Amino acid sequence: MRHLKFHHFIVPIAAAMVVIGLGLLAAPRRFGILETLGPDLALAVGNVLVVFGVFCVASYVVVRAIEWADQRKQASSKKE
Repeated sequence: MRHLKFHHFIVPIAAAMVVIGLGLLAAPRRFGILETLGPDLALAVGNVLVVFGVFCVASYVVVRAIEWADQRKQASSKKE
């Protein structure tokens, strides 16, 4: 069994946050959530989830790119 590291869970969690946030932004018009949560709270929570999810995915991509570049640099230095 292959063990998953913590960073493998970041992308699905961030994607779920974006989907939930987008759902909160669209749902008030369709399902009447505005009466339950209030328009400002529903839109604020939806925006926060979308922005934070996109930030998490972007951060993950930057960290993985740095790791990839470091691995390439180490591989090229071993050849020399």
